[in-house]
Amino acid sequence: MPDLKLIALDLDGTLLDSRKRLSAANRDALARAAARGALVVPTTGRFFGMMPAAVRELPFVRYAITVNGAQVYDRVADAAIVREEIPLETAVAVMRLLDGYDVIYDCYRANWGWMGAAFKAKAAAYATDEHYLAMVRDFRREVPELGRGEGGQELREGAVLVGEEGQEGVAARRTRRRALPRRSAPASPKSP
Repeated sequence: MPDLKLIALDLDGTLLDSRKRLSAANRDALARAAARGALVVPTTGRFFGMMPAAVRELPFVRYAITVNGAQVYDRVADAAIVREEIPLETAVAVMRLLDGYDVIYDCYRANWGWMGAAFKAKAAAYATDEHYLAMVRDFRREVPELGRGEGGQELREGAVLVGEEGQEGVAARRTRRRALPRRSAPASPKSP
């Protein structure tokens, strides 16, 4: 077998079990690979500080691909070394479009999750997974309305949860190409 140079792996349901724990067997296997020279790179939709400590603090992990690929984070430098972000005006336009659908959304900015107050208050109705609800509670800063008055900074990534007949829990966070259920009346586009 050729020498491994890089192991990039997902966290939820891959490296971590259903309770978001890192098994001793997985930790030991990664430690052996790192000792042989492989870079072990967690790859996640979370920002670096939101990764479970059991992964974030592995002594052989230096880099992580975070925020669904929008950042490559260097733990030693304590900074993102690669950033591919959506310009604020584009992100706000997408949010205004989503306002016409029965969804809630959030975004990442400045290494933290942000969610509008109305969306955060009704998150339990959109996601039945307790882990997601704990992440919303613990890792989303509440703002009166997401995308307005954010100081002109760029947003990194957004997650959309579909409600009512389209409710699919955490799986609904993935990008979809099918039509989303509209609210009772389509909203007209609002200017950002």
